[in-house]
Amino acid sequence: MEKEQDKELVIAGLIEANDILVEQANRLRNNNRVLRTVIRQLRSANAELRQSQAIAAENDGVLKAFFQGEFDAPVSTEAQGGLPAASV
Repeated sequence: MEKEQDKELVIAGLIEANDILVEQANRLRNNNRVLRTVIRQLRSANAELRQSQAIAAENDGVLKAFFQGEFDAPVSTEAQGGLPAASV
């Protein structure tokens, strides 16, 4: 009789332990899903930041070239001033 009761207690304990493990596995699956989403978003943000950094570096190069006069139009100093003569 006592052996039967012990078996039932062991079985009940195993069922409870199994339920706890199932709950933990479900939580881990959910955490894994959330972490995969976070990693995907971080990778996307990282790619966008790298793209922005590349654009900023290009803009810096253009700005430096602008200040060094690479975009200046040639200026003629031969003109005496005033308005150009009107051609009729």
